[in-house]
Amino acid sequence: MRAPIILSCLFYTTVTVAQPRYLIIMPAELTFPSVQRVCLDLRGVEKPIRVALTLVHASGSLLLFRRVIRNSRILECSRFRVPSPAGGREEVCTVHLTISNGRYFNVKEEKNVLIRRSDSSTFVQTDKPIYKPGQIVKFRIVTLNEEFVPLNNKYSVIELQDPNSNRIGQWLDVRPRQGIADLSFQLADEPSLGTYTITVGGTKASSTFSVEEHVLPKFEVFFEGPTQIYTLDKTFPLRVCGRYTYGRAVQGTVRVTLCQKAWQYKRPPRRFGADICEEFHGQVSWFTGSEQVSG
Repeated sequence: MRAPIILSCLFYTTVTVAQPRYLIIMPAELTFPSVQRVCLDLRGVEKPIRVALTLVHASGSLLLFRRVIRNSRILECSRFRVPSPAGGREEVCTVHLTISNGRYFNVKEEKNVLIRRSDSSTFVQTDKPIYKPGQIVKFRIVTLNEEFVPLNNKYSVIELQDPNSNRIGQWLDVRPRQGIADLSFQLADEPSLGTYTITVGGTKASSTFSVEEHVLPKFEVFFEGPTQIYTLDKTFPLRVCGRYTYGRAVQGTVRVTLCQKAWQYKRPPRRFGADICEEFHGQVSWFTGSEQVSG
């Protein structure tokens, strides 16, 4: 941030012994868009004098300050809206200062100031990256300046395009509330599948999201248990795990049927009778499912 320029000098009159002094302060670098302030500190005035401060730029002139001063000591400030720089991002302008009191004295001074277009960034964010047909796409837009302060500048046009580059949504003259513009769009029940694009006119900001058909997630189930069970064991641990193909655990209920085969241990072994089976039910957590099985 550049230091403010100080327009000041000491001037004398040939009529009075008093020595009026003035001090005018304003920034040496003016950021567009913004509202700035110019201040006048004037002392030692015995007769009414006229003070005018004008900003001259390529598109015209802007009167910053005009007063008729009658007090011997005064400090006044006024605010002004910085004009847009002509022809690009920056423009060197001139500040003209005039202080006069009829034929007794007439002071003029000029200083250069820089008008610079503020650097800002616009961001577009959706509430999720993938949507299903018929869902509502919610998104928001925010613009931050160099100091990460949200701006309430109006967005002239915001467009939504489908994967075939067809414009399916448009919002005009959107004014943010407290720096954020909240918008939404209802997808059709049978939309084009693929990547959709949100663009903000007048900026380079854009964001994409995908529309995909609803597909039931696939998962696998596997068991973890002891390698061998003894006849004297009354219980033994059995862990039943479910996991989606992308790694997330399955939440739900589990039903396990545990059977003991009916074998007659003779030479050679042969089956006889019916198998002994037990059925167990349980709730599977987000991470794993387990049961303590009674033998």
